[in-house]
Amino acid sequence: MSPSRRRDLLGTGILLAASTATTGATSRAAQISRAIAASTPDPLSVAQLHQGIQRLTRIYSTTPHADLLGPVEQAWDDAEARLETRVTGTDRRDLELLAGQYAFYRGRLAFDMGDDDGALTFFVLAAQHAQAAGNPLLAGSVAAMRSAVAFFAREFETAADIAAQAQPQAHPYIVPLLACAQARAYAITSREDEALTALRTMNDHVWTGNRLPGPSPIDEESSEAFNAVVLGYLGKGDEAEPHARASLAMLSGTGRYVSTAGTHLALARAFIHRTHPDPEQAATAASDALMIVDGKEVTNGPTFNRAAGIWRTLARNEEWARLEPVRDLGEQVSSERRALPAGPTI
Repeated sequence: MSPSRRRDLLGTGILLAASTATTGATSRAAQISRAIAASTPDPLSVAQLHQGIQRLTRIYSTTPHADLLGPVEQAWDDAEARLETRVTGTDRRDLELLAGQYAFYRGRLAFDMGDDDGALTFFVLAAQHAQAAGNPLLAGSVAAMRSAVAFFAREFETAADIAAQAQPQAHPYIVPLLACAQARAYAITSREDEALTALRTMNDHVWTGNRLPGPSPIDEESSEAFNAVVLGYLGKGDEAEPHARASLAMLSGTGRYVSTAGTHLALARAFIHRTHPDPEQAATAASDALMIVDGKEVTNGPTFNRAAGIWRTLARNEEWARLEPVRDLGEQVSSERRALPAGPTI
């Protein structure tokens, strides 16, 4: 058989085989086409997901964490499920952002409930969604919270590095949060000049607009609170105290229990680090913080652990340890005494 004849027969065989498969391929293409068409998100469901984010932005700081956990997790799962379809284009970008925002809030809940592993997992996922959506606000929000996770895990250098690396491209809402994160990490490691420089950056970029999805903003109140925190870590109790009192005055009646408790803890540190320390008022302020979060935060949550650290600082001084308010604080945090890590009091 000639080579040309062999090629003709081979070509005919391929053509015949292809003809047999045509119907199946056409059917498959039709299925794909219909799947793509059907993947267009239901507008009402997407609108409800957006509305949920706006509501979370408003109520997160005043609602017990346990009450938020189920709804946030369900909304996150819904957004992720919609992303797993063949949704494309602007619809996909919109869902990437929604899934990322809900992942962020789920991570924030994990962090506030003492689950650092869960927090890290959801924050990494949120960062992936932020990159896919091209959203700098979400990306910066994740960086601010990952810095916080590192800080309270006593990885202070990592906390400062995460915030510093995210700062150049940060959304204006996030700029003061990242500066605050750096100031806090520098202060607790006695890098005073760097801490004060970062603190000035925070104060120069206080957010005056509406709350946006993400962490609570550095507004007038929280700038006072974090001035108290940073100055307290630097041992400047006399300077920190008026900032803490100003923050508490602005928080009165707001229902923002986490912020209020945190400022009471900052006030406690200020009392410890004043020129003339007041251990009784320090212990009382820490006890007040615990009462504020009672029933709203898990027993071994962040406020409880920080109050326990303040008790440890007070108890190191034998004279202070005998004071009734210090003993009372010790009873409140007794379940945490053995778990207290070495190092500076956070």
